[in-house]
Order: sequence, then structure tokens, then C-alpha cells
Amino acid sequence: MKTQMKFQKLLLLCSLILAGITCLYALGFFTGSLASLYQYSATQQNDVINANGTFEFAQKVNSVLMFMGIAFVLAIVIMYITATQKRRNYYIDNYVTIGIAVVYAIVFAIVALVLIGQTSNMFFNEIDWTKYNTQIAGTTSDFGINKDGVMFILGYILFSLVILDAAALGLNLLWKIKLMQGEKALLNGTPKEVA
Repeated sequence: MKTQMKFQKLLLLCSLILAGITCLYALGFFTGSLASLYQYSATQQNDVINANGTFEFAQKVNSVLMFMGIAFVLAIVIMYITATQKRRNYYIDNYVTIGIAVVYAIVFAIVALVLIGQTSNMFFNEIDWTKYNTQIAGTTSDFGINKDGVMFILGYILFSLVILDAAALGLNLLWKIKLMQGEKALLNGTPKEVA
């Protein structure tokens, strides 16, 4: 039981940190190439490289990621409020908060991965990079737009970790249930294998 108790404390701390990182990611999502794309488009008379749709969509994605990130932090904080990280035996409120956090984390990760994928697709495939390179060539203006896609890659990694975290929370709950059943059986005088 001591091993499981240490693990649940560490897991909830990691979950809280990961939830905070999702908010930081949302703050940084519309930076780098996407922000430079916005600056470039703002200086143009018309949208010759077809960028307006991409950065408008990216701004909406940014808002969704921030809202959902804050809600994710709140879901983890509620687990701390119900003392899920330190309870030896879980009560109904612990089961409910863990269930909400796990389901929310999975939904959040899937939504984020889909939105990041759509933004990435628009960024790489809908913008006319040939026209952009032609317009920038020979000028002193460099808006720093490159097609490295670092923010997209970081998002894929981050939200894959969110799914793994949700799975770890679920598996920890199963482990806790098994240990609680074993303890109950020992107290009732019927020995049962305890993990």
C-alpha cells in the first residue's frame, strides 16, 4: 500500500504540472511562425499567399486550447481538494473526481490533437509558400516565417503525454481498488492476495 500511496502522490503532482504545461502551450501556440505569418499578412494589401484563413483559424484554436487547459488544471485541482493524492481509502468523491479528470483529459487531448493537426495542415498546405518566397526574395524584410512546425510537433508530444497521464490515472485507480479490496478481505479474516 505504501508504494501505491507514493505513486498516487507523484502521479497527481505530475498531472498538475502537465495540466499547467498545456496552458503554457496554449499561450505559446500563436507565436513563432504563426505570429510572423500574422505580421506579414498585416503588412500586405491583400492576401496573396492565402494566409488569412490559417492565422484566423489558429487564433480560434489558441482560444480553445487555453480554455480547455484552464479547465484541465481545475479538474486536477479538484482532485487535490478532495485529497485524492493522500487518501488511503477512496470515497465516492475521489472516484468521481478521478473519473472526470480521466475522461476530460482524454477528450481534451483528442480535441487538441485534431485542432493542431488541422492548423498544421492549413499552415503547410493552404499557404502559397512559393509566392511568399518570391515576395521576400531581394527585400530586406524578413518576417521569420519558416516551415519547421516546431509548435505543432510539441503539441503532438504534449497531448500524447496527456493521454498517457489519463491512462496512468485510470490504472492507478484500478490498483487502488484492488488494494482496498485486499485490505477489506484481510480485516474480515479472509486472506486475499494483495498487490
